[in-house]
Amino acid sequence: MYPTPYKLIVDVVNRSFRIVDVTETPAGLEMLVDRVDPDESRERFKRIAEELIPNGFVPKLLPGRPYLRLIVFPAKIPSRRSKIIYLVMLIATICTVTFSGYLYSKNAVEILSKIGITPSINIISSALMFTISVFFTLGTHELGHMVATKIKGGEWEPPMFIPGGPPLGTFGAIIFGRRMPLNRDELFDLGLSGPITGLIASLPVCYFGLRGSIPLDPSLISALKKEGVRALWWEQPIFSYMFKLAGVPQGKIIYLSSVALAGWVILTVTFLNLMPVSQLDGGHVCYALFPDERIRRFISAITIITSFVFLRPEMAFLLLIFSLFVRHPPPLDEYSSLSKKRAYFGTILYLAALVLTFPVTPELYALLRKFL
Repeated sequence: MYPTPYKLIVDVVNRSFRIVDVTETPAGLEMLVDRVDPDESRERFKRIAEELIPNGFVPKLLPGRPYLRLIVFPAKIPSRRSKIIYLVMLIATICTVTFSGYLYSKNAVEILSKIGITPSINIISSALMFTISVFFTLGTHELGHMVATKIKGGEWEPPMFIPGGPPLGTFGAIIFGRRMPLNRDELFDLGLSGPITGLIASLPVCYFGLRGSIPLDPSLISALKKEGVRALWWEQPIFSYMFKLAGVPQGKIIYLSSVALAGWVILTVTFLNLMPVSQLDGGHVCYALFPDERIRRFISAITIITSFVFLRPEMAFLLLIFSLFVRHPPPLDEYSSLSKKRAYFGTILYLAALVLTFPVTPELYALLRKFL
């Protein structure tokens, strides 16, 4: 007869799976259970997890033949980080983002003044609006992750913002979960929620940013180039549409306001985050969609090669680093499949976000014009 905790575990598992064998190991209990359909096992495992986790035990379901392996071990809940760390990182990021906005606004005033334009830009207020725009979009992105986690019964710590240099002044934020996702459904929702909410939040930032940008005559292009100003590396389809929606005058070039720059950079970061690589949000989606690791590696390789050929080598190199050195941890349920509703409608939403934020370079645009 097993001690009381193990008897509890066996009783809970036995209500959802037929147990074939039980082995006591130093880590906990390892059970062989009958194989069931991957769609059916998802709900069965979820019931087990919902009963065991509050009692201090974590279940893990692994594929196997002819039986599934279900391992239950004592939960190791990580200690919470000091709130002071989050506060220090937040203040540091506010400073670096504001400084980046200040530099951009100051340079804009100086450059436009040199070419004979007197811009009505208040450098301080422009820098502050830049900071508000960045934190609004990034904060909404992280809020999407937190809501998706909370709905599924998970716990999270506040987002830890990471300071950085221009043009954005930050490398984004990290949220530390209190437990691993239960299954591929949770992993899929976690990966998709942040980019979608962040993309929605970036739309008003782009719109109002473009409305506040400075229209210039195209004859000033050569003068701007002499001052070191260059066109955007790329334009995303949704950013190009915002030009029309914001009423940018036809036949004019514009000098982006600090808010518009923030919107453009956030769209770029959103696209990068959607890449199906490693622990990026797109990597979560890819892991949920494709159980076979060989397929995931192939998709990552194609993504990196495509980024190198059609976008920028720096982006491809960053994705390669993620792919080689940051492994994606599996959910607790490694056997069950992604639900069909998410596989169909979620994938459509994911691909739509990719298309809307895809960075179209001038070279790629010219290539597409030849075939379209």
